[in-house]
Amino acid sequence: MKIKKRRPSPPDKDSGNLRIYQLGKKPGQESPATKRYWALWDSLHLKDGVLYRRWESDEGSSCPWQLILPKSRIQEVLRETHDSASGGHFEVMKTLSKILQRFYWDRLRPDVEKWCRECHA
Repeated sequence: MKIKKRRPSPPDKDSGNLRIYQLGKKPGQESPATKRYWALWDSLHLKDGVLYRRWESDEGSSCPWQLILPKSRIQEVLRETHDSASGGHFEVMKTLSKILQRFYWDRLRPDVEKWCRECHA
């Protein structure tokens, strides 16, 4: 799946995730999403200003670094992974598995479940 390069979009409300990671500060009155990212601190890596997560599957196998996806790009990835010709309108677990190979975001599973449930194909 190719994600089209485009100009950086304005920061979304949880862009504090990257800010906290850069500053190394614990969240105070941050959003619940930021607090959940903070819990992942040991598996996060900042490279060239882009935040990644190291993930291990339930079977214990490691996946390549997952891009922490900004909210502004979530629908694009869901559409490409599930709705496109290469997506095949797979069910929740297959779509989730395909996304987890490359991406991560807070509340990923509920977003995939909702997307698949609302699919009318």
